[in-house]
Parts: sequence; C-alpha cells; structure tokens
Amino acid sequence: MKVTERGQITIPKALRAKYGITSQTEIVVSDETGVITVTPKVDLSRFDAALKKWQGKGAGRLKELGFRSSDELIESLRGR
Repeated sequence: MKVTERGQITIPKALRAKYGITSQTEIVVSDETGVITVTPKVDLSRFDAALKKWQGKGAGRLKELGFRSSDELIESLRGR
C-alpha cells in the first residue's frame, strides 16, 4: 500500500467490509508508541438516544414495587 501525494491511503475492501467502514464513516488516526492505527469512530448517538428514552423510568417502577431506592431493592434481593 502506498500513500498518495495528498497523504491518502486506500483501506482494502475486505477490511472495510469487516469493520463496516463506508464513505460516510469517520475514522480516528492515532500514533501509539510508533504504530499508526486507524479506527472507526464510535457513533454513540443511538446509544445516547436509547439512554435518554429510558432515563428516569426505573424510579417510577421502584415506587410501584414498594421501594424507595435501588439500594433498598438490592438489599431486599440479598435478603437483608
């Protein structure tokens, strides 16, 4: 593999397929102890959206079950 005059490289098709890299994928290039690594940037937007959707849902359910906190539930499950 060669680097072009503009500093570009081509990631082999098999590796792009294996790691789900498309033309829209952002990557992170880093230098770790003399080794250059190319890593797909982790997209946390879907995780953040799911977290936001479920945030605060547990407190209401705990109250329905008769517990004031998650600590109280855990103590109950442990038989204390």
